[in-house]
Amino acid sequence: MNAPDRVHYQKRLQRVLGHIEAHLAEPLDLARLAAVAHFSPFHFQRIFSALMGESPQDYIRRLRLERAANQLLVNKRRSVLDVALCNGFETQHGFAKAFRKHFGRSATQWRSDRDVWHWNGYRWAWQEERNPGQIPGNFRHMYQIDGPYAAERIAALRELQQGERPKCIVGLQICQLPSYHAAVFRRMGHELEQPLAHWREVLDWAELQGIPLAGGMGLCICHDNIHITPERMLRLDTGMVLPADYPPDGVTSRVDTEAGRYLVLQFHGRIFEETVALAWLWGHWFDANPYEPDDRPALYRVPYQPLDLAPDARYRFDICIPVRFL
Repeated sequence: MNAPDRVHYQKRLQRVLGHIEAHLAEPLDLARLAAVAHFSPFHFQRIFSALMGESPQDYIRRLRLERAANQLLVNKRRSVLDVALCNGFETQHGFAKAFRKHFGRSATQWRSDRDVWHWNGYRWAWQEERNPGQIPGNFRHMYQIDGPYAAERIAALRELQQGERPKCIVGLQICQLPSYHAAVFRRMGHELEQPLAHWREVLDWAELQGIPLAGGMGLCICHDNIHITPERMLRLDTGMVLPADYPPDGVTSRVDTEAGRYLVLQFHGRIFEETVALAWLWGHWFDANPYEPDDRPALYRVPYQPLDLAPDARYRFDICIPVRFL
């Protein structure tokens, strides 16, 4: 597949991915998806598998199971049957079989492993003396220890005192957020390793479109739970908030986020200190407050600011975690 064909097919495939995500609990047969992309079913199957690395059927099954796994973790009050039915499975038996095959344990066992999923950074930092040099695998994945600024992230976590709010968190509040309409680029897996490069792409696109940057707001939509979805499969949308009637451009996709209650963490610090903020949030704030995260995507609101690639450059943005009251 040559480069122009790949770009063309990716644009058409993006419509299908949006359709799947919006109708994940409904029947999604091959003919229906092929029609969304304006391909024949045979051609659609080949193109999808080549670009996504898995068949349409496997992709849909994985998204359903990962969404169900996340719902089991964040809301223990929902029954396994309810989670199964809300994610496109017709029977609890079929769901149980598929879940065990994918995750290697039953849904009930998965839910009881919440403490493993709820690993927090400062506990690792304090325990390192007993296990020098050993960083748990889920901790590496959760806090991007092997990614860019890895050494800086580890050093910042070592400085984190148990329970003390990091200085990079300049505000924290529960808010009712509106729905945001945005033009976005979809990024997956290994493409997520250079977050500042994604914002450069968004800013370059906005300039070409003649969109005023001053006073504008960038938006990042995190679709997956990094504790559950394999790193190479993570989905991230980055783009700009726009008026609902802004005309399509043929390059970006249009999305509308879900309105509702969010925990808004106001961040001001070096890009790698985000790790410290998240470690404190998951390891301390949720343990001490009567809220739990729900299964809507997390958002990053990014006010326009010039990009500075220096390691000590400081950025402002809001990390918005969807929550429900316990």
